[in-house]
Amino acid sequence: MIKLIVSDMDGTLLNHKGELSPEFFEVFKRLKKKGILFAVASGRQYFTLQQTFKAIAEDIIFIAENGTYGCYKGQEIAHNPLEKSLSKTLIEKGRLIKDTDIVVCTKAGAYIENNSQRLIEEVKKYYVKHEIVEDLMQVEGDVLKVT
Repeated sequence: MIKLIVSDMDGTLLNHKGELSPEFFEVFKRLKKKGILFAVASGRQYFTLQQTFKAIAEDIIFIAENGTYGCYKGQEIAHNPLEKSLSKTLIEKGRLIKDTDIVVCTKAGAYIENNSQRLIEEVKKYYVKHEIVEDLMQVEGDVLKVT
């Protein structure tokens, strides 16, 4: 008996325009009726996933930030941050790559240093909750992902 179905977002649940199929919610209702849990797994931020699935947010499991953060019914069920030294090393190495922007993700949101409109528009697609900071090395909280 199937107990859980987990799906990725980009290239799986979302079409090439980044949209959910209108049929998804009908399929979800049938799964719920059968007692099958549904989880969405993504590199996207928890807040972004929550927004996408706001109509059923209390009924699904969210596996966000490439698996480093999970929530169910508004409660944290998984939290696997990077070691501080590793996140700092990744930021340092990223800064050495020409024409690269870095995003640092925590439970509280995503952080960027560059305020270019191009970057902000790209960041908005994946990180509903984001902030521009002066120095990514000073971001507080457990780092879940550096991208």
